[in-house]
Amino acid sequence: RISAKRYGLLREPYCKSCLPNVQPALWTAALIYLAGLISSDGNIAPADSKCQISFKNTDQNLMKTFRYLIQTPRIKTVTVHTNDSRQDSRGIQVTDRAYYNLLVSSGLMPRKSKILKSIDLPRDENGKIVDFFLFLRGVFEGDGSIRHIEEKTPNMRIYSASKDHLVWLREEISISLGDPEIIQ
Repeated sequence: RISAKRYGLLREPYCKSCLPNVQPALWTAALIYLAGLISSDGNIAPADSKCQISFKNTDQNLMKTFRYLIQTPRIKTVTVHTNDSRQDSRGIQVTDRAYYNLLVSSGLMPRKSKILKSIDLPRDENGKIVDFFLFLRGVFEGDGSIRHIEEKTPNMRIYSASKDHLVWLREEISISLGDPEIIQ
């Protein structure tokens, strides 16, 4: 067994037999934003692994933001991936069972690219997702772009290999803005 006295108060045990059922973390504004980042450029390891959450991006400032907001007592592993044809990217891996359980229970999953659907985020009494635009900002920063054509208004675009996820995003944006005609 691992004693809290020897290793400090850790949310994540070092072995599954010591504390097999870690409760999921509670939703915060930072975690809602991180869920958006993870749903776009992140990865959740399979359940039989170390409960690892990964995030990879080329923007160093976004990587620093991710590292700051993850707020886990566990050590974050940072790797650099060099690529001759594109910009170098960085990856962060964190093993934290409470965050892992929260993200998996909300609908994120391993190998999510083509099968991701809706994300179960906390809702207010009106049925709108709490801090939805923080989640959307995370998705946009991972897989979005702004396109501007002269003499037309700029268009915000979000790309995904999962049509179901894009349909869900469109519905939630319409609900959050109270305007079903705003999304094309």
